[in-house]
Amino acid sequence: MKAFTLLALGAAFCSTSLLAAPTMDATVRQPLNLHAIGMFMVFVVFTLGITWWAARRTRSTADFYSAGGGITGFQNGLALAGDYMSASTLLGITALIYTSGMDGYIYLIAFFAGWPVLLLLMTERLRNLGRFTFADITSYRLDQGKVRTMAAIGSLTVVCFYLVAQMVGAGQLIKLLFGLDYHIALLIVGALMMLYVTFGGMVATTWVQIIKAFLLMVGGTLVMLLAMNEFNFSYDTLVNRAMSIHGLGDRLLAPGSLLADPLTALSLSLGLVFGTAGLPHILMRFFTVSDAKEARKSVLYATGFIAYFFNVIFLLGLASIVIVSQEPQYFEGGQTGGKLLGGGNMVAMHLAQALGGNMLLGFLSAVTFATILAVVSGLALAGAAS
Repeated sequence: MKAFTLLALGAAFCSTSLLAAPTMDATVRQPLNLHAIGMFMVFVVFTLGITWWAARRTRSTADFYSAGGGITGFQNGLALAGDYMSASTLLGITALIYTSGMDGYIYLIAFFAGWPVLLLLMTERLRNLGRFTFADITSYRLDQGKVRTMAAIGSLTVVCFYLVAQMVGAGQLIKLLFGLDYHIALLIVGALMMLYVTFGGMVATTWVQIIKAFLLMVGGTLVMLLAMNEFNFSYDTLVNRAMSIHGLGDRLLAPGSLLADPLTALSLSLGLVFGTAGLPHILMRFFTVSDAKEARKSVLYATGFIAYFFNVIFLLGLASIVIVSQEPQYFEGGQTGGKLLGGGNMVAMHLAQALGGNMLLGFLSAVTFATILAVVSGLALAGAAS
């Protein structure tokens, strides 16, 4: 419990002090969206119900940290995809494509390239050793104290930075829906996160990930289909209209600052590819399945789900350039070209509302919030285990 509390408080403090200030604006408030809030509350209650169910099944350390090894390859593949299809993916990468075009897609490709590294080099070896964490494995043959200290420092560093990004997204989402102060929104997120992890452990985290990964793919696909319908399902029409509107023009689908020089490209690629293989909450998932064969299956399934969703994200970003950028109601002061309501990362939410009204906004917001809570829960578990 101490570990969970410290992680939650630390992430909330960093989220408030480091990242909140540039996006907070007390003078701008959206009217309450009752449809979205209602659906949002239904999802929160539903996921808390899963946590209660999981708490009754968590009886041992193995159950808490690795779900007792009882998750199938397909289920774990969905959960892995859910860990990867986080708020930073849906909200952040959509916004990056909206502002920078192809650079956002390069990010997605580099992240995706990390999965073969996991499949070929790590999954089977991790699962065969039958431990709870990566530190358990490395300390098996090496100096216990030094290895565990280094592993803990590395894991906690990654977890804390990742937690900050997730909690900022959650805080901005609640602020957009409820009109609450950002600091209050962060406290709500932290409280819910601690409920998920403390009482449900890995069983609850896994099942919330599975359900929300499925719903996120359904919701993202629905928004993508509605968006493509606006362009008669023609990719050429979508791209041409986006290039005619965006400030980059014909360079919208060309590499930009991310690949400014070879050293920058190499540094970014290595960081994203091998960073994937080092995420603590991803590595922990290979201990939730029964054997190495199921571990390999889980990575294969996850790779397919993630590849599909990444391409959906790319289309959503391009569609947002055409649809959201032309709607004054989504900008502060009611004038296009200014700051987006709720911050730049809310472009996917505005696209959902423009295409499907308040009900679709509510559905996607609720799934996104469940996404954040599930990812944060996995991170807290990994941090506490370290």
